[in-house]
Amino acid sequence: MAAITLRPPASRIGDSRLAQKLRRNLRGEVLFSPADRARYATDASIYHIEPVGVVCPRDLDELATALAIAREEGVSVIARGGGTSQAGQTVGRSLILDCSRWLTGIHDLDPEARTVWVEPGVVLDELNRFLKPHGLFYPVDVSTASRATLGGMTANNACGSRSLAYGVSIDNVRAIEALLADGTVCRFGPLDPSSDVAAPGPVRRLVEGLAAIAAEVREEIEARWPCTARQVGGYALDRIAPEGPFNPASILVGSEGTLALFRKIRLQLHPLPAHRVLGVCHFPDFGSAMRAAPRLVELDPTCVELVDRTILELARTIPAFAESLPKFVRGAPDCLLLVEFAGEELAPLERALARLDEAMAALGHPEAVVEATTPALQAEIANLRTAGLNIVMSMRSAGKPVSFIEDCTVPVERLAEYTAALEELFARHGTRGTWYAHAGAGCLHVRPVLNLRLDKDRKALRAIAEEAVELVRRFKGTHSGEHGDGIVRSEWHERVFGPALVHAFERVKDLFDPEGVLNTAPSKIVRAPKMDDPTLLRWREDDRPITLRTGLDWSAWGGLLAATEMCNNNGACRALAGGVMCPSYRATREEAQVTRGRANLLRDVLLGRLGPWEANLDALEAALELCVSCKACRRECPTGIDMARMKIELRHQRRASRGPRARERLIAHLPRWGRFGPLLDPLLALRNRSPWLARLGERSLGIAAERPLPRFARAPWRGTRLRPNGSADGVVLLFADCFTRWFEPENARAAERLLGAAGRRVVDPTPEGERPLCCGRTYLAAGMLEEARAELARTVDALRPWFEAGAPVVGLEPSCVLTFRDELEALVPDRASAVPARLLSEFLVEERRAGRLALPLRPRAGRVLVHGHCHEKAFGLVPSLSEALRLVPGIAVEPITSSCCGMAGAFGYEAEHLRISRAMAEADLLPAVRSAPADVPIVACGTSCRQQIRDGTGREAVHLARFLVEALP
Repeated sequence: MAAITLRPPASRIGDSRLAQKLRRNLRGEVLFSPADRARYATDASIYHIEPVGVVCPRDLDELATALAIAREEGVSVIARGGGTSQAGQTVGRSLILDCSRWLTGIHDLDPEARTVWVEPGVVLDELNRFLKPHGLFYPVDVSTASRATLGGMTANNACGSRSLAYGVSIDNVRAIEALLADGTVCRFGPLDPSSDVAAPGPVRRLVEGLAAIAAEVREEIEARWPCTARQVGGYALDRIAPEGPFNPASILVGSEGTLALFRKIRLQLHPLPAHRVLGVCHFPDFGSAMRAAPRLVELDPTCVELVDRTILELARTIPAFAESLPKFVRGAPDCLLLVEFAGEELAPLERALARLDEAMAALGHPEAVVEATTPALQAEIANLRTAGLNIVMSMRSAGKPVSFIEDCTVPVERLAEYTAALEELFARHGTRGTWYAHAGAGCLHVRPVLNLRLDKDRKALRAIAEEAVELVRRFKGTHSGEHGDGIVRSEWHERVFGPALVHAFERVKDLFDPEGVLNTAPSKIVRAPKMDDPTLLRWREDDRPITLRTGLDWSAWGGLLAATEMCNNNGACRALAGGVMCPSYRATREEAQVTRGRANLLRDVLLGRLGPWEANLDALEAALELCVSCKACRRECPTGIDMARMKIELRHQRRASRGPRARERLIAHLPRWGRFGPLLDPLLALRNRSPWLARLGERSLGIAAERPLPRFARAPWRGTRLRPNGSADGVVLLFADCFTRWFEPENARAAERLLGAAGRRVVDPTPEGERPLCCGRTYLAAGMLEEARAELARTVDALRPWFEAGAPVVGLEPSCVLTFRDELEALVPDRASAVPARLLSEFLVEERRAGRLALPLRPRAGRVLVHGHCHEKAFGLVPSLSEALRLVPGIAVEPITSSCCGMAGAFGYEAEHLRISRAMAEADLLPAVRSAPADVPIVACGTSCRQQIRDGTGREAVHLARFLVEALP
């Protein structure tokens, strides 16, 4: 789905001359506010440098225009893709050119030549989805494939896990159409100096200059260039042949935007292998795995990847991975090596797995290989491996694994010696390292655990870096093996390459960019600053964190600031498909509307970098306005950023100082006035029939006139109420939320009948004489935490005698039931333990598995489409929903692959959010519903989801309870 523009123009008060010029000449976004600059001040590195401003060029012409204006104003530019650079390549006191939003064209696919042209903002996963029907793929499979752009990958000379089989970016880039620093457009591709066909003038000048530089340092290249499986440091002078054919595009691959800006890149594609198999090799200690790596590489695999003990231990605490581990991890290994084979025939691959087993036995590890031959299991293992960085960064401690020597690469036969030496180095500095990734290529991503707020650890940062570079030299390796040079590694070029080659790099830079326009503030690759320059680091001595009295309990993270600092900027939230995270980003492709962008802004505000707290409330409110509180980041962000909870906190802070708006008060107090709803329903009916009244409601309360409002039921649900007497045999407490009780009581009645048919006695736990119990969800959404706390405490106190007597609590609305597992602990910690609230689907599945469920459901042929509520997905409960549906014999359950439906409670009814609400639904959900035959039922347990489906398609989705009741005799 194409990105949509929803944000109002930023304030132009105080705009610089540069910003004014850009606004006059560009249609793309020009972002110069303090909040926007804060969002782009970091990438996935240890650096924080506020840019001059940000531009999102609408097309390639605007890329050139932005460059020309910046050059006229004497401002450096930095091209940026997904912003996942780990060496600081995409941060600087420059104009950031964000290519990821609009420069996403894919052109001129040639299936026979297996080539394609891409614009720099194309995401790798999106390209491979486009190529899959043609049986092709781009094989540089970086772990950030869901958000890494081809422009950034080419600029970094990205490698990926399968470089043993396919090489790295420089081996798979055929040509580059580039924009030089002076605005000239040049196309760089294979050239033969002996050919009679001359290159265009500017290209010829550059090619001749490159050949001359390379010729002068040929002996230095032969003597000092690292001979490793990967080497991405400096400029690729080793690929420039002074005599004979060469491809000048190679010098741009890995140049990190310092030589030219990419307009288009021609990629070499490869056939998709018909089959893959994977052997998960278990090792009792790290050293034995390192000693085994060279032997396993001899088996000719496509990759040999390391997963260490730290990743395994942390993954067990992350719901998204904890469910997968038992499928392929046997016992308690210290680490794993993942060995993959691929090909067109399955039989040779099965023989390769047998040889792998034999090799492991010969190495002293018999029966230590778990085979993964199904694509589903391989995908789960791949998800763990590719999330390695994010998993190690999920440590909830002041010290974090720090990225600065993670690219050191040595010949694989020296890997065991090198890693042993590094472990000894870490021990001398009182720390340890985390290890993962490309053992087969001799490139392990190792991160020492340091707290860079401490002076001693900042000193350790430099000491470890200096000694690690010397180790690399001793083992004939390279300090820069995959993630590029940036700020963090450029300082060490002279130690590895020597002064003559470093001077040659400087001559290359000056040949292409004599005025220093491209990525020079600070410079990368050449003339770089010290890697530990304190003015560039993300953690600074002069930070003065704001003391904030929070409404929620953030002690599990060490405070709200520490919770925001869990974001390592690796950008998993920028994925455009799969999972749920992040719905607002998928609709807008704006950095401001992604979990990472929000966390970055909040962190900088809490650190006091943007001024007083009160002065930033409007910017924070704007940043979180389109967050639909889907809680996907709670599960899918490997470091556990919980933006939905942060939104509650920030709304609480804003309301505490300025009070809730009228619309917010009206909706928030639904638990108190809802019982009068049937009296108000005629007015709602009239409003839905009258366009004039609907428009009046939009003007006065901001409720979208185009949306029909839900109608109150004439007969709200009121179940059997009993006093708890210490016995609860056969009793089930049916927790009917406000929406079920007053708007859709038929769902509660269906659940009551269903549970009754299963032999349970259904009780409404509301104490006699009191208004119905409530989870406080509407108050939470408005940031009215005292009211939410009171509702939750009242409800838990009413439920306690029952659940202490053994009665389960069963609810129907996911967002309400799951409040007892989520926000309750942050609001009412003393009442948070052991509230056994379950969704109906969970209860039915648990009872069936325990042999306690006997439902006389009639068979039903055909299929049913099921849409999981975001909170069901966030807590991993969609599988239980599907299993509950399969209680109906003969039914085929088909989950709809979708992100958020976009309704999100009141969000989709708000006039200012109507468009984005629909855009979220149109991404996946509504097209899937429309394409389903009329006789295929749609099941959705969320009331908001059902309303969005009804409004968007005219189809009626039903709750699980109603679907199952229809199958009763």
